[in-house]
Amino acid sequence: MKNNQIVINTLVLQHQHENGQTQIQLVDQLINAGIWNIEVRREYFKHNLREMEALNHAKLGKRLTLFYSVPDVLFVDGEINSRLTQYFSEALLFGASYVKLNIGDFGTYKGNLKKEIEAIQPKNVQLDVENDQTVLNGSADNILAFLQSARKNAVNIGFVNDLGNWIFTKQDAVQASQKLSSFTRYIHIKNYVLKGDKAETVSIDQGLLDWKKLLDLNDPNLPVALEYPVDTMDNLKTDIGLLENYLESRQTKS
Repeated sequence: MKNNQIVINTLVLQHQHENGQTQIQLVDQLINAGIWNIEVRREYFKHNLREMEALNHAKLGKRLTLFYSVPDVLFVDGEINSRLTQYFSEALLFGASYVKLNIGDFGTYKGNLKKEIEAIQPKNVQLDVENDQTVLNGSADNILAFLQSARKNAVNIGFVNDLGNWIFTKQDAVQASQKLSSFTRYIHIKNYVLKGDKAETVSIDQGLLDWKKLLDLNDPNLPVALEYPVDTMDNLKTDIGLLENYLESRQTKS
C-alpha cells in the first residue's frame, strides 16, 4: 500500500472471523498484504489478554500503527465509564496509539472532565469519539456539545467521522461533517444502498454516498479507514487503490 494515510479495520475480514479465524490471523493477513495501519476491534478478541500479548509480539520490529475500536461509551449514567482504565491498559498492552469509543450519557455529567480524563489517559494514546448508528451517540449536536465542552476544558479528545453512519440516524452527512470538521482527527469510510426504507452497508464504489465530497470537507492529511466487510482480498485491494488515487489527487491539489 502506497498511501500511509489509509487504515484498514479488521471488519473488512468479517467473513473470515465468522469462520473461526482469530483477530491475530486477520492482522497477519493484512500485514502480508502490505497494510501497516490497522484498526482492531475489541469484540474480535476471543481470549483478550493472550491475543493482545500475541498482537504486541507481532508488532515488534514492524512499522505497524494500531488503532483500537472499543464498542463502549465514555459516560455511563452521567459518570466516566469505570472500564475506561481497562481499555487504556489494553491499548498499552498491545501497542495501540489510538482508542475510539462513543459518548454515552454525557448530558447529565457534572464532574471535572479534565481532571478525570487526564488521571487515566496515557500520554501516548489519543482518545476519540465516533458517531454510531444510534440517536444518542450518533447525533451531530450531541457530539458537538461534548467536544465543545472538552475543548473549553482543555481536554484532548477528538472526533472520528464515520461518513456512512449519518444515513442510519437520518442526518445530512454534509451538514454533520461541516459542523464537526474542526474536531475531526480520523475518518471512517463505507457506503450504503437503500433497500426500501432501510440502509445497507456496501463498499465505497457501490453506494449512494459521495465520500469524495465529504473527504474534501476535512484536512487532507487525516488518517482514513475502510470499515466494511469485503468478499475477497482482491476486492479490498481494489478499494484501497480507489482511495489511494483520490487521496493522492487531493495532496496534489493542496
